[in-house]
Amino acid sequence: MVPDDSAVRLRTSLRDERAGALEHGFGLLREAWQSFDAPRPAQPPISSETLSLTLTPLPAEGVGITSALDLAARVLDESLAHARPRYFGYIGSSGLESAVLADALAGSHDTNLAAESNAALLVEHQALRWMAEFVGFPASGGTFTSGGMTSNLTAPGALPCAPTSISCATSSTTAPASTPAPRSAAPAPPWTPSASSA
Repeated sequence: MVPDDSAVRLRTSLRDERAGALEHGFGLLREAWQSFDAPRPAQPPISSETLSLTLTPLPAEGVGITSALDLAARVLDESLAHARPRYFGYIGSSGLESAVLADALAGSHDTNLAAESNAALLVEHQALRWMAEFVGFPASGGTFTSGGMTSNLTAPGALPCAPTSISCATSSTTAPASTPAPRSAAPAPPWTPSASSA
């Protein structure tokens, strides 16, 4: 199958613009991080340019990588940022430089952990073991989710199959329908005071 000319032009254009776009993007990141070092007097209002941009219909052509990055930087600067010193709404991620760069690198490789991913899967398992060890929970497996809400919705479904004296395969059949299946107590975290120290 012969690729169509527009697809060839697009690939060539992206390749040619890559170095300049990366340099420009790093410059925008640098400006953003420097702006987080000191608080602003107030949250800037949404500019008329941004408001106008969000009301335009779907364009027939793009604006190019550099212009798109500039537009994104302006919109983000006019948005609430958790990384700013005076943001007290709730504790979110900090936007640390190391995390941003690691996220960009991971996004560039686009590794999908929904299935076998070779070395990335081993790192995920190691991170899960480390997290369990950090909070004093003897976990032999687990999974990362996309956020707190998904974690909260996933956890109740995983609890009936947690390691217990009665396996999850038989617990629903050995206990009466009106009686919850017995389950061993979860191990106490290391910071829980003992009865003798109360």
